[in-house]
Amino acid sequence: MATVTWVKELLGSDIVQAATKRNITPEAYMNFLAADVPVGCDGLYTVLNWLPQPSRLHERGMMIGFNSTHKGPHMFRSVLEGIAMTMKNNAWAMCDEMGVPLTNIVVSGGGSNGELFMQIFADVFGVPAHRNVVNSSAGLGAAICVALALGIYTDRQEAIDNMVRLRDTFMPVKENVKRYNRINTEVYQHIVPATDNLLLKSHHILSRPLFPSSSTCNCSS
Repeated sequence: MATVTWVKELLGSDIVQAATKRNITPEAYMNFLAADVPVGCDGLYTVLNWLPQPSRLHERGMMIGFNSTHKGPHMFRSVLEGIAMTMKNNAWAMCDEMGVPLTNIVVSGGGSNGELFMQIFADVFGVPAHRNVVNSSAGLGAAICVALALGIYTDRQEAIDNMVRLRDTFMPVKENVKRYNRINTEVYQHIVPATDNLLLKSHHILSRPLFPSSSTCNCSS
C-alpha cells in the first residue's frame, strides 16, 4: 500500500487541494477519480517488485503499457489492480499447495477503507470480499490470543464468534471477473518472465564500475 502513497505524491499538490475542497482524504479523492477508469486501466499494468529478493537483485517494479490517454487516475487504479492480482496469484498458489478451496476473502488494513479497492479485490479474486468492523487483523488477532490466555473463551472458534464482527461484503461482478481473469492469466503473469532477462542485463551494466579499479587511464590535455 506504500505504492498508493507514492502515486499520490507523484500526482502533486493538485490532488491534495481538490480533496481538501471536498473535505475528504487525497486517497478517497483518488478512489473517486479511479472509479471511472475501466477494468484493466486501458492496458496500463503495475508490477510491484519495488523490493527485490536477495537472490534476484535485478528485479524492478514497473508500470508498463502507457499511452497518451493515461492520466493520474489510471496510475492509481493500476496500482490497486496490481496489488490485487499479485495477492491473488500468491493466495491461489498457497491454497493449491494446501488443497484448500478459496471461497471468500477478508481484506484488512488501511487499504480496505477504500470501496474501489474492495470491489477490485472481489472482482480479481472472483469471490466475495469482506470487511470487518475492526479492520486491523493483527490487532484483533492479538486481542483474541489475550482472551484465550485469560480464559474468557474456551477455544479459538468461540473467541472468533464473539469478537469478530462483519462490516460489509463486496460481491464480484461477473463481467469484471471474466476480464480480470484473462488479464491476469494471459498478460499480467507473463510481464515479469518477459522482462526478466532485460532487467538482468541492465543490472549487470549498472552494478559494474565504469572504470574497473585494475585498469589505468593515461590522459593528457
